[in-house]
Amino acid sequence: MKPIIITGNRTSEDIIREYFEIQENKKPGETGSGNLTVDFSLEDLTDSYRITGIQYRNGIYTVNLFKELLPCQTQDQHAEHRKQVIADNTNEPYSLDYPLFNSTATSLFQNKDNSQYKDKIEEVRQFLKQQMLDKWLMTLTRIQYNPENQKDKVIHNYNQQDSYKIELDSFMGPDGYITDQNVTNIIIPLQALLNTKQSLQEINSIYKWLTDVNAHIFRLISEVSRTTETIARIGAGSDMVRFSCYRHIDNSKFKNKKLNEIASLGITRDFLGQFNMKTYKHLYKNVYSLENLKSAYKKAREGKSGQIYVIEFENNLEQNLNKLKQELEALTYKPRLLKRFIIRDPKTRTIHASAFRDRIVYHPLVNILEPIFDKTFIYDSYASRKDKGTHKAVLRFDQFKR
Repeated sequence: MKPIIITGNRTSEDIIREYFEIQENKKPGETGSGNLTVDFSLEDLTDSYRITGIQYRNGIYTVNLFKELLPCQTQDQHAEHRKQVIADNTNEPYSLDYPLFNSTATSLFQNKDNSQYKDKIEEVRQFLKQQMLDKWLMTLTRIQYNPENQKDKVIHNYNQQDSYKIELDSFMGPDGYITDQNVTNIIIPLQALLNTKQSLQEINSIYKWLTDVNAHIFRLISEVSRTTETIARIGAGSDMVRFSCYRHIDNSKFKNKKLNEIASLGITRDFLGQFNMKTYKHLYKNVYSLENLKSAYKKAREGKSGQIYVIEFENNLEQNLNKLKQELEALTYKPRLLKRFIIRDPKTRTIHASAFRDRIVYHPLVNILEPIFDKTFIYDSYASRKDKGTHKAVLRFDQFKR
């Protein structure tokens, strides 16, 4: 596929609209240039298995799975060890989060019938199965249960520079086999735990292949009165694979103070590149839906409800929103000239502000584009991103200087 080149004397809105039109006219399965596809491979090294082609988050990785477990430690200690290894840039193994474990298991499962690697995959399967049977395995995933009316969080790569969180209405629910129809609130929590879109049947098939038993989840079953965090472990027995998400991080109430000191698989990983991106089609119509424009209007007026330009727009709210919708739908929308003014706070700066109606248009554009593109950015991209910004960029720069 030839690269898409957009040129000419046009506004940013023109360019974005043309981008949407190009996406809508693509053939199914087409992707942009420069994306990477890496074939699966597995190599038995002296002290580890090198597995290439593992899709994890938004990239493809080589994972070195070490044959010796990391020693029993708390999750905080495992997290600190990983942080130190990465800072020192050594090849020492460190712990992994639940999604990377799942991605590794998925890659092995998908290639189990590959004639070139079939025997070696079975060897790795037996290794993982035995470790899970022998003891609990720690991960760098943590569950944050919050009181009612607050979202729960699944924290992956806990206490790391590349930590990321998945919010959901509730992680809580009854214990049970994941394919048992009587177990409620299971699919969304489990997908958040594994950071996957796999179905319950797909997940169970992978872990049943891995351990010869069905998958089972353990978690808190009732509302908490205050924020409660638990570690996420994985293990297996003769009757089930255990996705354990209920062990409190505070072990002060336990008689055995070492209950939360758990071994972990040891890995290192190497980023190979970004895998082929999904093609998103028919997005532009979402920009001009009246529902989205109403929501965008509410966001644009936040903190500015007393401004004259907001009051004037509200005086004919329905008419103004419908006019925007018609212009966007007919592709006749043109942003108005920017208003220029100078502020001193205390530095003198020239500001170019958009008209209020144009600010309303920006919000649905961002709502659609941000979730698609943000996950493809490198970790150390800090401009105009949620939970990033100048101050965090400076702190990160200080770390690189050391």
